[in-house]
Amino acid sequence: MWKQPWGYKEGYVICGGLFLTGLSLQAAVGGFHLETLAYPINLLAAVVFFLLLLLLHFFRRKFAALRWLSSYQAAISSISSLALLTLVMGLVKQLPGYMHEGDAWPGFAQMLSNWAFAFLFVWFIAVLGMTVFLRLFSAQWKDIPFVLNHLGLLIALTGAVLGSADIQQLEMNTLVGRPQWMATNERGDVLELPLAIELHEFSIEEYPPKLMLIDNETGDMLPKGKPDHFW
Repeated sequence: MWKQPWGYKEGYVICGGLFLTGLSLQAAVGGFHLETLAYPINLLAAVVFFLLLLLLHFFRRKFAALRWLSSYQAAISSISSLALLTLVMGLVKQLPGYMHEGDAWPGFAQMLSNWAFAFLFVWFIAVLGMTVFLRLFSAQWKDIPFVLNHLGLLIALTGAVLGSADIQQLEMNTLVGRPQWMATNERGDVLELPLAIELHEFSIEEYPPKLMLIDNETGDMLPKGKPDHFW
């Protein structure tokens, strides 16, 4: 292990090390607040990160480790490790960021604020970015579909995670004929919106319920073809 060229073992060891480091940091200081990456911090972080990847790309010929970052061994190990945590995120009920219960170790109830997920996500984006830069500067027409496909994935994933820091869920109570521009967030804070909403009309249509006979075995309404309704 750790003899060039690196393979799957080194890739999964790196992912495992990032995962354990994230869990240790989660236990020591708790999860980080995703709100700290709100605009313009998220945009600045993305620009600096990709500029750093671009700089590393130009040194890839001097360092074998940088060349390995654009290999399929690094890609498969990073994406499978991140996919495993994403599966855990889908199975574990996710709590809003303001609820401190989700911050308890290991912090899987707030996966986007989990250090282990953040480390593996950054590692995967780094591998994906180095792969895109490698094909982008190869100047071959056959690589254009590959570049567009992976570049779109890179932009979508980066934008989705970093952009989630700007998402706010607000609740607004409106009355007929009264403009409303104040809303309440999840923490109960009252916020002033840059727009106003006015309710002109509100109505509810009610229909009387109907009862009918249903065959428990087949689920058909009785009598079949022309069921009888009971008021």
